[in-house]
Amino acid sequence: MPTLRVAEFSGLGRTGQGDSTTILPFPTTEQSVVVSASGVIIGNPFQSTTQFVELCTDTTCSIAFGVFGSLTTGTVTTGNGRLNANERLIRAVPNTPPGSARGGNAQPAVVQYGLVAIVST
Repeated sequence: MPTLRVAEFSGLGRTGQGDSTTILPFPTTEQSVVVSASGVIIGNPFQSTTQFVELCTDTTCSIAFGVFGSLTTGTVTTGNGRLNANERLIRAVPNTPPGSARGGNAQPAVVQYGLVAIVST
C-alpha cells in the first residue's frame, strides 16, 4: 500500500555555539498514512509547537497544506505540490495566521495546520 510518513519537529538543531543548523532533532510526533487516488487527510492537525515537517513517501503523490478544519479530500489535486517516490521533503509550518500582530502583549491566535495528500501518476 502506498504510504506517506509525516514527522513533526519543534525547531532546528543547534551547534555548541548556539547557531541554528539545518539538522533536525528527533521528531516530536510521527504519523504514517495510506495514500489513495481519492485523497486522504492526515489524521491529526500538526501540534501547535511544530515548526517543520518532514515528508517521505514510497509512491508519487501530491500534497497540500492548509488550516486543518477546512481541509477536505477535494483540497488537493494531482496538480498540487508533487512529492516523488522515495523523496524526502522538509517544509516550514505556519501555525499562526498570516499578518497576525506580534507587537505588545497581543498573542496571535494559534491556527492548527494540516496536510492532505493524493496519489499521482
